[in-house]
Amino acid sequence: DMIKQYALAFFILFTTVVFSQQKPNYELIEKNIKDENSEYYYTSLLERYRKGDKSMTLKQCEHLYYGFAFQDNFKNFRYKSLTDSIAKYEDKLDPKNILKQLEFRNQILEKSPFDVNHIWGKINNLDLLKRQNEINICFNQLDIMQNAVRNSGDGLTKETAYCINNVQFEWFLINLLDLKATKNPETIDEIYEYVLLEKNDKNINGLYFNVEKVQYTIEYQN
Repeated sequence: DMIKQYALAFFILFTTVVFSQQKPNYELIEKNIKDENSEYYYTSLLERYRKGDKSMTLKQCEHLYYGFAFQDNFKNFRYKSLTDSIAKYEDKLDPKNILKQLEFRNQILEKSPFDVNHIWGKINNLDLLKRQNEINICFNQLDIMQNAVRNSGDGLTKETAYCINNVQFEWFLINLLDLKATKNPETIDEIYEYVLLEKNDKNINGLYFNVEKVQYTIEYQN
């Protein structure tokens, strides 16, 4: 199906396209995204992301994704009540209930635009509603994120850890690469998470993620 096709395309891209692998320069990013005359002005980048603008350059993707760390209005967004609301409708797949799920997911993504779990959930909702144009926007958003993350490292060592702004990206990446974690991530030196993997044909023992700039720990409270 369409989602499996995306996963396959993502895997091929992720494992074959060579990126420069440079750690994000947070100091420069913070400066650039505040400049209204810059191509990296955050409000403009976020607007383009929400539209699924595929023409964003790699540098713009990086400023968008890593610049999220400096957006105070997104900090400590708590949305247990919204996830609870989605859960109430998940067993019923008639259009009315799917639309309800979509409504709650959109509320979450308004405040937490890089939440891959809810982008993926939204894709599934839209697929059932046959809303292909909106599905394409979601896939473009995932591409924008993974462009930034892929350029930050290869995940194979602590020094070359993938830099992420949301811990759910670990789950997203591991699943799309068709890998399986053997246990929950292990924290190393306070700013890294290491995910040990089951034996796989890619010969990857585990992946390192730099979580230093993860915007917040999601607190599942009302």
